[in-house]
Amino acid sequence: MSVRGLVANYTISYSPKAHVRSDAWLKPKYGYVKLNVDAGFDNDTLAATFGAVIRDHRGKFIAATNEKIDICFDSFTAEAIVV
Repeated sequence: MSVRGLVANYTISYSPKAHVRSDAWLKPKYGYVKLNVDAGFDNDTLAATFGAVIRDHRGKFIAATNEKIDICFDSFTAEAIVV
């Protein structure tokens, strides 16, 4: 599945319709940090994985983590667990 994902991303990026996203990551306000999370979910095994990154107001890396959730029912629930 990883190879298929890489091939799909490569194909999309070299498509004539490809464009640069303008909704890129934005830094938080001065004195704040930003937590970004993402989760993946496997319908067959009901397992999920997630990653989280914390950055400061300058965009400087503070901390990160990733883990597996053995029982989960959808990716929205996995992201809620992370937060």
